[in-house]
Amino acid sequence: MRVASGLLAVMACGILLQSAPARAYDNDLELYKLGNPTQLKSGDTTINADPFAQERFARFVGDFALALAPMPSGLASSLGSAGFSATFTSDLALIHPKERFSNGQTMDVWPTEKPTSSPLFIPTIHLRKGLPFGFEVGADVSYIIFSEMVATTAMLKWSLVEGFLYVPDLSAKVFATTVIGTKELNLVLGGWDVGLSERVPLWGSAELGLYGGYQRFGVSAQTNNIDFDPNHVDPNNPMSADTVFEPLTFGPILNPSTVFGRTYLGLEIRWELLVVGFDFTYGTGSNLAYTSSAPPATDVKVFASQTKLAFKLGVTF
Repeated sequence: MRVASGLLAVMACGILLQSAPARAYDNDLELYKLGNPTQLKSGDTTINADPFAQERFARFVGDFALALAPMPSGLASSLGSAGFSATFTSDLALIHPKERFSNGQTMDVWPTEKPTSSPLFIPTIHLRKGLPFGFEVGADVSYIIFSEMVATTAMLKWSLVEGFLYVPDLSAKVFATTVIGTKELNLVLGGWDVGLSERVPLWGSAELGLYGGYQRFGVSAQTNNIDFDPNHVDPNNPMSADTVFEPLTFGPILNPSTVFGRTYLGLEIRWELLVVGFDFTYGTGSNLAYTSSAPPATDVKVFASQTKLAFKLGVTF
């Protein structure tokens, strides 16, 4: 237990150290930089609509959602009813701060206080608790580096098949993630994944775990009022330059409108309580730039793809 306590202390210190430089808030969101989706008046000034504003919003949401979607970070086998796991992962999301639009132009799509570069570093703590009958509950806390934003994830896993010789372990999982710390954007994603894993003995009590699977999730994104003329306030009508983006709705639970799929692979080495490993995911998907209630009248989809890597260190007992 002393080893476990020491490792947990190291992981906590790692998060704090990575968070310390965030005082600059370089990656905090400023959604007005995406452009104004509708014509507005700010005093005597007319703010013309940007025809690509809503598309920028949709492209950003897709890339941001893929960056925040939880990594698998573990085997398909269960921890056991008395088991517990705590790991720290240094997630690296290969985001796309600039993207090419349908008119051939390359534009910024990440509306952060200062230009965002790839990869985006998202240190994460994963906590897992085993339950009877192969079930497992978990929670992730992810910090978006150089910002005030934190993503939280709740998870329920069921190990359907485990412990059979020459038969891979099989699990199914459901999860939901939301973002805290940004007053302008309400982002929620939820979905499921199916995973397989196998353990290979190495030396003594050490073993190698290999796992992979498929993850699928939908996204809902809405904005609160955004001031598209932050450097000027009309005293007679302070909210004259405020509006919102067309929301990206989740849609039906079993068939989301904004849907992404990810394949993942991972490996970990276990020795006594210690766990060291590496995760890789590649995700693609699409979301609607507009719904049928907004111009243009027909649905317009934008596509996103992203690779994400993670190195992990933790304890399991």
